[in-house]
Amino acid sequence: MAGARPDSFSYAVAGVKVITNAPVAGLPASTDAPAELELTLAWRAPAPAAAAPPAGDGPWHAVPNPGYPAQAQLRGDGKLVVVTLHEPAAVIDQAMVRWLVPFAAALQGRVILHAAAAARDDVACAFIGPSGVGKSTAAEHLRARGWSLLATDLLPCVVDEAAVRTRPANVVLRAAGFLARAPQATAAVIEALSPRAALALLAANGFGELDVAAVRARQFDFYCRVAAVLPCYRLTVPDDLARLPRALDRWEAVIARAGRG
Repeated sequence: MAGARPDSFSYAVAGVKVITNAPVAGLPASTDAPAELELTLAWRAPAPAAAAPPAGDGPWHAVPNPGYPAQAQLRGDGKLVVVTLHEPAAVIDQAMVRWLVPFAAALQGRVILHAAAAARDDVACAFIGPSGVGKSTAAEHLRARGWSLLATDLLPCVVDEAAVRTRPANVVLRAAGFLARAPQATAAVIEALSPRAALALLAANGFGELDVAAVRARQFDFYCRVAAVLPCYRLTVPDDLARLPRALDRWEAVIARAGRG
């Protein structure tokens, strides 16, 4: 029947094809974007037994919730999330989907960094840090300088003996900057980090961490390998983001030196 609502909706988020039974506000529909993993999201209305795991193949894992109006149960293979909404009229938006994708990817063997990233001339850089520190703002400033935007908060990567590569774009990460803000600073400070210090910051800014031994072991191994091959820096910028362009002048020089190293 013309105008009938489809039974499923397809999106691409951080290299994951996401199929849902309800539309997601703020996410453009996608049927042909490159994706290496697949996740089905089943949204359901509030129910008296909302705390119970869904029926069917398990095990099921409760997804840690930072405050969204929903409860999520993730199947053990990472390919299905059943989400019980707290309110019948709750709006399903992209932030809720982006909350769930890293946990599903972790169970499917893929680590997603909590990072923004930009690329130019076949190399990329990443900005890593907690929400609100300025990762996406920094990446957007680089885009204004001719870089292409790879990610604003979810960055899937793979690592080998020589390099870290973004997925699905397969661009080599040249450097990662762990962002911090300094209220009294007037200029950026860029400090090279030892692999040990980088490892500690990668673990502190992890994404998709479930209380599953195999997942935690795989994530820690991934962080160890990233810290061993990727030049990492602490990038402390002034609270006044009007000063960010000057900080990025210095950051681009650091990336250029890393490329020659």
